[in-house]
Amino acid sequence: MCLSLQSLVAADGNEVFLRSVIHLMSLPTSCISMKATTRKVIITTFTAVALIGSVPLMGLTLPKKEPMFKDLVTGKPIDSQLDPQAKAILEETAKSGGPPAEIHAKRKAINALFIKLGGKPEQIYQVENLSVPSSNGAIPIRIYRPKTDKLPAVIYTHGGGFEKGSLDSHDAPLRMLANRSGCVFVAVDYKLTPEHKFPAQTDDAFAVLNWIHSNANKLGIDETRLAVAGDSVGGNLAAVSAIRARDAGQIKVSYQVLFYPVTDVTLSSESWKSFANGPWLSRAYEMNAVNHVYLPKGYDPKDPLVSPLFANVKGLPPAFVADAEFDGYRDEGQSYAQKLKNAGIPTIAKIYPGQIHDFLLMTDKLDAAKTLIEDAAFALRTAFNTTSVSTSNQTLQPLK
Repeated sequence: MCLSLQSLVAADGNEVFLRSVIHLMSLPTSCISMKATTRKVIITTFTAVALIGSVPLMGLTLPKKEPMFKDLVTGKPIDSQLDPQAKAILEETAKSGGPPAEIHAKRKAINALFIKLGGKPEQIYQVENLSVPSSNGAIPIRIYRPKTDKLPAVIYTHGGGFEKGSLDSHDAPLRMLANRSGCVFVAVDYKLTPEHKFPAQTDDAFAVLNWIHSNANKLGIDETRLAVAGDSVGGNLAAVSAIRARDAGQIKVSYQVLFYPVTDVTLSSESWKSFANGPWLSRAYEMNAVNHVYLPKGYDPKDPLVSPLFANVKGLPPAFVADAEFDGYRDEGQSYAQKLKNAGIPTIAKIYPGQIHDFLLMTDKLDAAKTLIEDAAFALRTAFNTTSVSTSNQTLQPLK
């Protein structure tokens, strides 16, 4: 009896399927109207499918794929709870094996990564590179102006564990923030570790705030409407600038925007217990960067100018505080927001579900990054009564 191809394909069940393949293999070529090479391909394919399907019947099990990340407190995988776009970024970056250990190579690699994740910079009315004089040397800044009017200004300090990050790594999101908030954004290229330890970074950020205030008129900035902002350790520097401005009593900071801020360099919150091994960040690496390398030996990590969570927050400006759900820094950021609220300071506190640290910088890959920017821009427009700027008719200005 000859076996038709149709009966082979229709064979139902592992045993029948395997018997059909075996029977087909034993038949002469003349019984089946197909070339020998075609028969060989079909036999090989069906045999593989049959064997895979019969694995459970043989008493064998295929190895389970290990989850990329777990909540270390509950022991449960979190992969399925990650934003699929964020998970895709994690998978892609994992293939690279991480940044180089040497600091200059590491800075270059991280810059390149965030420039790529930020995508093509959108058009804005004017971008200008300047230098701010200070007692500790010149501080490079980049000013993003969305339109010609006299505008509020937001002094922005970038993230990067105090050791990396630059004007270029944050270029894409800052253009978007400036256009959507209707505010001038001033990016600060502060001194980095390990070459410079605390308080060099806070001194640079505060020096730029003072310089912008003093030169507001010629810069087309309204000195009565100033804000500070930053992401990660940049959020730390922004919060510290607000504290220093309050204490000095010479400049009024009217608002603060803190993206997943570092507010406690002891890294002792519950979220660090859950996410000590990631995603994106590890507690061991961060502890070394934001505590041991950043601080002079023996310096108190609970100094309010190091860890704003331990500061007296009375008299500080209203705030927008945003954190990522799967981030070790989540709880300390939200604790700082709650401390501001408890002091009667108007504060918007949000946790973005499924997100990871640094997601602000992933505007080309993450829809949530765009949502975060829209939320922060709305908070600034509300605080300063400004309007967003359409980018459709903008002409990109050359850097000066």
